[in-house]
Order: sequence, then structure tokens, then C-alpha cells
Amino acid sequence: MRIQQEQKRFYDLANAAIEGIVIHDQNKKIVELNSAIEKLMQCNRKELIHKDLSELFSENSLKIIFQRKSKKKKSVYEIQEKILYGKGLVLEIRTQSIYYLGEKLEMISVQDITNTRQLEKQNLSLRATIASSHRMGDMVGKSQPMKHVFDQIIKFSAIDETVLIYGETGKELAAKNIHQLSEKSNKPFIIVNCAAVPDTLFESTFFGYTKGSFTNALSNNIGLFEKASGGVLFLDEIADLSTHMQAKLLRVLENGEYTPLGGKTKYADIRIISASNKKFNQMLADGSMREDFYHRLNVINLDIPPLRKRKEDIPLLIQEFSLKNQSKKMSIKPIPGAVLEQMMAYNWPGNVRELFNELRRYYFTGKMLSAAYSVNPSETLTLPFFKDRLSLKDAVYEFETHYINYILNHHEGDKNAAAKELGVHLRTIYNKLKKE
Repeated sequence: MRIQQEQKRFYDLANAAIEGIVIHDQNKKIVELNSAIEKLMQCNRKELIHKDLSELFSENSLKIIFQRKSKKKKSVYEIQEKILYGKGLVLEIRTQSIYYLGEKLEMISVQDITNTRQLEKQNLSLRATIASSHRMGDMVGKSQPMKHVFDQIIKFSAIDETVLIYGETGKELAAKNIHQLSEKSNKPFIIVNCAAVPDTLFESTFFGYTKGSFTNALSNNIGLFEKASGGVLFLDEIADLSTHMQAKLLRVLENGEYTPLGGKTKYADIRIISASNKKFNQMLADGSMREDFYHRLNVINLDIPPLRKRKEDIPLLIQEFSLKNQSKKMSIKPIPGAVLEQMMAYNWPGNVRELFNELRRYYFTGKMLSAAYSVNPSETLTLPFFKDRLSLKDAVYEFETHYINYILNHHEGDKNAAAKELGVHLRTIYNKLKKE
């Protein structure tokens, strides 16, 4: 009776383990195995008890296992196996001696690392492709800062963890690449601009609602968490969420649970990638960012360099823009060397968007806002609102665009500092630049 109880206790413990477990005696006869190994190796426990290990593992695998054990080499190593229909597996093996039912036996622990090794091979191939093409998706660059970004994206795509992306530019592209290179690339990628979600609509937007849960709730409506199920919810401008909204989102980040308005609690099977152009030190200090919320977002982070920090990518970006716009009714013409030198010297506060807008203007009109690249733009009268006969409205627009970029250039792209000097709200800066 005691022996049966001990056997049952062992089997229950073994079945609770994630990895496969095989127990064998000194004659290499199988004494016990758990359900995880049955599932992994597609075998039947009852048919294998008291059978030789060769019924479970190939001759080559057993040779590796026992050679390493006899030579007392490291107890963790890899073998390759084939199961039904020729499916190949890469298995991580651990061996150790145990005492079971009063007898010294040997235990083999088995973990399937096939997907891990396949991803590593894919990553090596991907790195080689990126190195030769200088691109990842719609991101382009051969500078050292961009090589580092590409490498980080590859690493982050292999793990299912929350990511916080910093930077003035390219955050959405980086988030898309992380998603597209992951195992969940066929699942949804849902984008939400947090700055556009007011407190009063936060729950209905993110959690959804049921019919009749409030006035005008005429039908059921799924929220962003359900729309992104299985995939990624990309929270752009996360720093614009109020502390009230941060608290509500924190609960989902911690345990995955949320409750639609008027509905029952659901589980969010999603990956959160968030982004901000702000550094959070000041926000943490003044209380506009909850510390617990910040630390839950900032599990791993990625910093996208602004264009002024990777100017060697400018010729490559010009080439990329030209290639993408060849099919449009745009006269693609070479950039004069003197102009290219000025472009390389300019700080590009509007980053790649400003560069592409300038190229678009040049290819359509043959003109550039060349004053924007001079040392002291205020000393020149070559701006369009001086040399072209524009309406007052258009001239004001051209002046505002130039002057905002001039102030941004002075502050090295710091939009908060520029907004403060100009005496306008930060959103005004974004809105003016988006009209370009």
C-alpha cells in the first residue's frame, strides 16, 4: 500500500512538471514517465513502462546521453530527435541520479527548444539581410545607432514582454517591426493615440461596453483590448494618459483582467507596446506619471535616435524616398552637392518627416526652403513667402512652418522647449508640423 501511494505521489508531481520526465534503471529500462513526455514524443506511457529506452529515444541520442554521463561532462546538452511523420525536434536534456522506491535510478528531463533554435537561425538570416540591405521593414539606416536599433528589435521580437519605445520619430515603425518579426505576426496590431482618448471615454474605448450599459449604448461594442486579442496593442503617446487612466490600465497590465461596461470580466491575451517622445523623470517627480505604472511599462525599452544623431543615413533616406516615388508624377532630380552638404549640417528637428517633405517640395517645384539650412535663417530673404506671390493665409502658413522648425533646430528637436519659447501648447507644435 505504501509503495502504491509513493508511486501515485511521484506520478502526480511528475505530471505537474512542464518538462518531460523519464525514469530508467541501470539496465536502461523505463520505470516511469510523465504526461509531458507522452505529449512531446507522441507516445503511450502504458506501452513503454519496463521497455528499453531505445523504444523512446534514437540510438544516436542514447549514445550522446550515456557518453556524456560516463565522461561526467556537463549535465545539460542538446539532442535531435524525429517523431511521427518525420517531425524534427531539438531537445534540451538534463540527467541526474535519484532514489525512487528505495532504488537508485536515473532521471532524464527533456525540454523542447525547437522553436527557440529555429528563431535563432531565422534571426541570423535576418541580421545578414539587414546588414546587406540596410533596412528593416520601412525603417532605413546603416549608421551605428540604427544598427543597434535593428538588433534590439530582433531580440525583442523573440520574447513576449511589454516594451516602451522612446524617441521623436520612428516609434510606430519600430513597434510594427517587433510585431511582424514575432510568432504573433498573423495576429492584430492595433494602434491607439492615447492623447486623443479623453478620461470620460477611456473605459468604453479600451474595455468596450454592452447594449444598454449607458445612454445611447444601442448595441454591444468591443473595446481595443478585444480587438487586439492575441496580438499587439500599441499605445502611442502613453505619457498623455491621466493618472486616473493609468490606474485603470495598470490593472490590465498586472493581471490581464478587464471588465467591459455592463459586462463580465474578461482576460486580455495581448502584448502591450507603448511609446512616448517624453522622458519620464520629470513626470514621475511631479506626480503626473504613476511610478507603478511606469515600471510596469518599462520592462524592456528601445530608444530611437533622432535624425540629427544619425546624419550619415541622410543620403540613404534620400535614395529610399526617390525609389518609393518613382512611379508618381514627380520629377526625381539629383540633389546638388552644395545643398546636400547643407542638408547634412542641418539638425532636422522634424526628423525624417521633415526631410521627406523637403524632398517632395524640391522634386515638385525645384525649390527648397534653403534658408532653413543656413547658419542664420533670419538674415536671408529667400524664403517662399518673400519671393512668391502668396495669399496672406499661405504666407502665414509658410512663415509659421519655417519659424517653428527654426526654433526646434535651436533646441535640437526638443518640442517641449520649443513650445515653451513660442508660448504655445505642445499639441499646437504637433498640429502645425503635421500639416506640412
